[in-house]
Parts: sequence; C-alpha cells; structure tokens
Amino acid sequence: MHRIKNLTNSPYDIRVKGGKTERLPARGDITVDVDPLHLPLYRTIGYFQLFEGSTVPSAEPVGNWVDGKPVAEKKAKASKDVDPELAKLRKDYADLTGKKFYHKWDVSELQKRIDAELAG
Repeated sequence: MHRIKNLTNSPYDIRVKGGKTERLPARGDITVDVDPLHLPLYRTIGYFQLFEGSTVPSAEPVGNWVDGKPVAEKKAKASKDVDPELAKLRKDYADLTGKKFYHKWDVSELQKRIDAELAG
C-alpha cells in the first residue's frame, strides 16, 4: 500500500493493481495499491509525494523527496549560490554602467565588459 499526495492543482487518475484507476483529488491524498509498472513514473514526474504504508501520516516519502521538495529541486537551488568574486563583479558592472548584468555572464565575461566600459 502507498499513500500518494497530489502536489498539483489538478486531479489525477492513479493506475492501481488490477488495471483499474483511482482518482487522486487536487492537493489531496489517497491510499492505494499502486500498479508496480506505474510506481517509478509516479516517483519521478514530480507531481506527487509517495509514502510507504497507509496509516502512518508522518512516514518518510519514497523516492527523491526531502522536506516536501524534490531532491533535484533542492540541488538546483543549491547550484544558484553565487561565487563571491562573481557577485562583486556583478555589483561593479551595475554600479559602473547603471545596467543590470546578464545572468549567464561568467567572471571572465563580466571582467571583459567592465574593462571595455572603463577604457571607453
């Protein structure tokens, strides 16, 4: 048995053992025997949280979830941490030009543009 929590604002039909479907309400949860062929899909698409067992409301989610967020999402947020040197150059560029930097510029590109602005 699995308890599935819907994290979307739309209902979803969950395939259960025996080929039948159960309706998972928007932002709701149900306890069902999930079809083993569909279980990996439900774990990876990011729409649901899956919990092993049916009666433990505080059970740990199964799959790639930590603290109610997908692990991949947490890694993405961690990768947004800015290098201090890059942050300084971004501030210098904005102060010098009065324009916002392009978010994909790296340290060398920002330094090149700052040097060009100072030279010209």
